[in-house]
Amino acid sequence: MGYKYAYRMVSQREWEILMANSNQALRVGVLINTLDGYFQRAVLDGLQFKAQQEGLKLLFIAGHSINAPFLFERQFNIVYDLGDNPHIDAVISATAYFQSDLTREESIRFINRFSHLPTINLNFEMPGCSSVMIDNRTGFRELMHHLIHDHGYKHFAFMKGSEGTIDANERFDVYRRCLAEAGLTYDPRLVVQGNFNQYDGRNAMEELLDRRLPFDVLVSANDGMAQVAMAVAVERGLRIPQDFALTGFDDLLSLSKEGPSLTTINQPIRQQAEMAFDVLLAKIRGEHVPHITTLPTRMVIRQSCGCIANFHIGHSPSSAAGAGAGQNSHEKIITSLQLTPEQIPQYRDYLTQLELALQGDEQGFEDCLSKIAHSCLMQAGDISHLQAMLLSMYHHLAGVSEFSREALQRFGEYLLGGQIVLSNAQSVFNVRETLLEDSNDWIRRELGFLNKRMSGFNHQKLMDLIEQSLQEFGIPTAFIALYSAPTIFESLNEHSLPGASHLIFAMRDSVRLEDDLNKPFPTRNLVPAGLFNDQAHQTLALFPIFQHTEHYGYIIFDLTVMPSVRLELIRDEISTCLISSILVAELAQARDMLKMDLDTAARLNERLVHLAGRDELTGLYNRRGFFSLAEQQIVAGKGFPMIIIFADLDGLKIINDNFGHIEGDFAIRKAGQLLAQIFRTTDIVCRLGGDEFVILSPECTPDDLLSIKRRVYKRFDAFNVKGDKPYRIACSLGYYVLEEGDKTPLEMILSRADQYLYEEKKRRKSGRDMH
Repeated sequence: MGYKYAYRMVSQREWEILMANSNQALRVGVLINTLDGYFQRAVLDGLQFKAQQEGLKLLFIAGHSINAPFLFERQFNIVYDLGDNPHIDAVISATAYFQSDLTREESIRFINRFSHLPTINLNFEMPGCSSVMIDNRTGFRELMHHLIHDHGYKHFAFMKGSEGTIDANERFDVYRRCLAEAGLTYDPRLVVQGNFNQYDGRNAMEELLDRRLPFDVLVSANDGMAQVAMAVAVERGLRIPQDFALTGFDDLLSLSKEGPSLTTINQPIRQQAEMAFDVLLAKIRGEHVPHITTLPTRMVIRQSCGCIANFHIGHSPSSAAGAGAGQNSHEKIITSLQLTPEQIPQYRDYLTQLELALQGDEQGFEDCLSKIAHSCLMQAGDISHLQAMLLSMYHHLAGVSEFSREALQRFGEYLLGGQIVLSNAQSVFNVRETLLEDSNDWIRRELGFLNKRMSGFNHQKLMDLIEQSLQEFGIPTAFIALYSAPTIFESLNEHSLPGASHLIFAMRDSVRLEDDLNKPFPTRNLVPAGLFNDQAHQTLALFPIFQHTEHYGYIIFDLTVMPSVRLELIRDEISTCLISSILVAELAQARDMLKMDLDTAARLNERLVHLAGRDELTGLYNRRGFFSLAEQQIVAGKGFPMIIIFADLDGLKIINDNFGHIEGDFAIRKAGQLLAQIFRTTDIVCRLGGDEFVILSPECTPDDLLSIKRRVYKRFDAFNVKGDKPYRIACSLGYYVLEEGDKTPLEMILSRADQYLYEEKKRRKSGRDMH
């Protein structure tokens, strides 16, 4: 009996028997737009935790936004068609993340494609489908109450989210209601539209400040807009919270490295994912589940609202009680933190430790707090509960009568100083994470792992290198399937998947499988029968293989142990190499056709050579195309000396982290366009991969380098001045002079790129020139 046919009719006892006797685990498909973002990673962690507890399987179907602005982004969405397959017994749809650009009606039509399966939505309510929602109102009302009654702010500005979305509507409604209840004037001139993204948020903040209307506090409907609002304020010489206070909503972004940390609303994304899993299992067992399940949000007080600067001994919010007044006070502090049941015992222990440490000297208190902060950061990467605990303890001091005024003053100074200790702990943790990201950057550079290791297009060698590389990245199980014929994909309504596919690579538990290779099976089965049928917990993810709009197949990765590198980077590398290999095989066939149809074969030959040597994102030559043309140029011996220039895009990680990978891909494309415009038609411009470019410029001497560098930087600066992006696109340059007779292999020259670029980046930071 399949689970999808049983979920409406089994009792709890029958369900337990069914699970005990089944030869395979329940398989849950997760529709989501990426696995690399802040929100999405929290969803992934929550679902993985529950699936591991229950011994179930997860299959993440990771497309991108349905109506993404760039055609390249929309190509990923073919996986949503692959999502309806026999290996999925139920669906969790992270609807709000990948359908934010759809109308409500379009979103409902999309989710109804899976209506034959038990389905749970995240943050999207629709008829006939249970949803797990975030309570926008409670935490936001608490924040408004804090700003109005604890701080006494009277003039409020507001940055709105996307029109028509539930989150934006509810947050704005609470804002209006709280102002009315407090008898404060609502001024529409102090409301701007930020649309939940940093690009529109920057424009909205510029517009708000240009209106020159005074306000005490800016309430932003999410953290991303709040962060860019803070950046605009700093650019204009304003200080937060001295000139105006600022708040956000999300609490998933790291603390700002400059300026005050952000007072915000914490929404429990991981807990929401875990709740969705519980609701889904209850639904499958035939239990009654509510149409809507809502999780509360909570206020997280940091510096940007003015708390650290403005609270003094003797000030106590209306909810305060004595911090040292016994167990009742302890419970009030713990309750105010809105912890999960699993967290409560640990934070009770933290509170006891901190109260004891308060009785000693300042150094002892800071040492105790540092140890606790380290524990919180290592366990969850978050200290917001700890920050809130210190503030709650601080507020409660005013109600403690057994301490002298001097003791209260000393305790207050310890607690306020503790916020600095926590900020420092967070900064140290951020540095550690940055170092890990730097390690990731090294991995990213090594993600030419196939291109750099391949000397040709030998299929078997490519499969061996894929196996070796996946194992190095900690991916023990992977399947690569090709369609019976490529398919063109423009949108979800303009294609149909080929009915049959075949595996060209299969590895399970680090063991290569050969028996099922090259045998046709129905595409909607994803893999041949039997490869998914076992009881073990497993987390898998599905990605497409494509070049421009032409799709060749798909890859399935094992994420049970999450690899330490972006999965889409691995997908990009494997996809590029596979397609190049496929195209070269077609090229060989085209050459065989010469005897039959010379003209047709020649056209096909030209097309395949062009595609095999081109980068799919930028349209520039790829690594293979560069090697082919550069080696021809060098062997021909014309145009010596030659300069090989390396260009590395600056700050791509910052763009990806703050504005998303769509904007990161835009920055890469634009950098490629600018470089192609700057150099001569006789120069060979290539994207090596990631954010790295290389240019071979014949008949160029070291004396020309300074003017080349100035021309490059000037063109990038001109784009940034005229462009409408909230970030700069810039690059650093390194070079290698290739004199006539130089026998240094091209591969060795390219291997020195990191050293040249590192030196140039150091020079740019110190204001010196390239020599």
